[in-house]
Amino acid sequence: MKNKINIALFVEDGFCSNYLLSKINTLGKKTNIFLLVSNDSFKKKFTKIYKKKSFWIKNTKNNEKKILQVINTKKNLYAFSLQYRWKISKKIINSFDYFFNFHFGDIPKYRGHYPIIYSLLNKEKFVTGTIHNINNKLDNGKIYKKIFIKNNIKTNYEIEKIMSKKFTQILIELVNKIFKKKKIKLKNIKKKGKFYSIKVNFNKLKEIKTMKELKSKTLAFDYPGHEPAFFKINKLKVYTLKNLKWKNLYMEQLLNYIKKVQIFKLWKSGKKLV
Repeated sequence: MKNKINIALFVEDGFCSNYLLSKINTLGKKTNIFLLVSNDSFKKKFTKIYKKKSFWIKNTKNNEKKILQVINTKKNLYAFSLQYRWKISKKIINSFDYFFNFHFGDIPKYRGHYPIIYSLLNKEKFVTGTIHNINNKLDNGKIYKKIFIKNNIKTNYEIEKIMSKKFTQILIELVNKIFKKKKIKLKNIKKKGKFYSIKVNFNKLKEIKTMKELKSKTLAFDYPGHEPAFFKINKLKVYTLKNLKWKNLYMEQLLNYIKKVQIFKLWKSGKKLV
C-alpha cells in the first residue's frame, strides 16, 4: 500500500465543500487531511464525518502564522481551495507542491468576484469553471482544466450547484493522479483577461431597464436568500424570478404587460392578478 498524501483544505461552507463531504471517506483511503482552514459551520460538519486527527484553523484574514506553523511540520504537501474567501499569501502557496483552486469563472476572462453573475449578464453560451494552480496573483495561476455548462435558462444558483458537483469529481481525479504519481499537465495563461472587483453597486446592476436585460438579469440574480432582479413601477420594486408567472404570463410577456400599465392599474385598484 502506498503512503497516503498529505492534503490541506481551504474551504468556505457552500455547495463545493458540502459535495466534498460526501466524498471524504473516498478521499481518506488515499489522503491524510492534516489541515482544515474553514468557518465554524463547515468544521462541525467535517468533524462528524472525518474522525482522524486534523488541525483546524479558522478562516480569518490574519491566520498566516498559525497555518505556517502547521505546514512546517509536514513534507510533500498538496492543498485545495474551495470557495475560500481570503487571498492566500505567497509563503503559504510556496509551502505546497500544488495548490489548486476551483474558480466559478473562465480564467482569465472572468477573474475575481461574481463570475457566474457576469457570465449570465454577458449572455455567454457556456458558463465556464476553471481549475488552476494558485500563484501570488488572484486567479492567474496555470490552468489544469476547464468545465463548461450550457447557458440554457439556468439560474446563478442552479449553475453553481452543477459546477460544484463537477469540481468535486475533478478534485478526486487530482488526488488519484497525485497518489499514483502521474504527471499533472498545466497550461500557462497567455492573456491578461479581466478582473471583477468585489465592490459593485448591486442595486443599480439588478434593475431591469430594457427588454434585452430581462432574461439575463433574472437568471443572474435568482439565488435564494438574496434580492432578485427587479424593475420599477414608480418607486415600487417588482421582482422577477425564473419560475414567476402572473396571469399565466412568462417573463417576456410580463414586461410588455407592464409597458401598457395594466398590472400597475390592477395593483392600485386592489384586484388580484391571478
